[in-house]
Amino acid sequence: MSWTIFIPISIALINAFWLVLVLVGLPGTWLIIATCALADWWLDMNMFSPWVLIAAVALSALGEIMELLAGSHGARKAGGGKRGSWGALGGGIAGAILGTMFIPIPILGSLIGAGLGAFTAAAALEHDGGQDLTTAFRIGRGAAWGQFMGTLLKLVIGILVWLVVTVASFI
Repeated sequence: MSWTIFIPISIALINAFWLVLVLVGLPGTWLIIATCALADWWLDMNMFSPWVLIAAVALSALGEIMELLAGSHGARKAGGGKRGSWGALGGGIAGAILGTMFIPIPILGSLIGAGLGAFTAAAALEHDGGQDLTTAFRIGRGAAWGQFMGTLLKLVIGILVWLVVTVASFI
């Protein structure tokens, strides 16, 4: 067996670790791309065509956009306005950061924090804008659900990026 088989195996394992980071709100898909580009350049093996890397970048950008906008979409779908949408967006980001720091459960801390942040900020801003408490809470629940679904969508896209570059590394 040739030693060169260990290079794509190593890249696949490193990228699998990066993929897990998507669940904690870190840029795992971008680290996958960076690992592939760096390995391709450093080892000078032409393992990845530019089209593979372009596809990975496009998919990663799509995943980021979907995750970013999902909480806002959930708030709007539940009847919220601009205030709730902006609250879901900012609250989801802040909550993910705080959840990672203050809920010491890997992966779950970030997800819980993002959901709570989106819920709290969307509900608070909608209530401050004149909505009754019941409506504001419904909008907050929509924001939290949207945030959760956005994270899952980003993970699915991250798995797709991992599969694309892993298959390309073995070809």
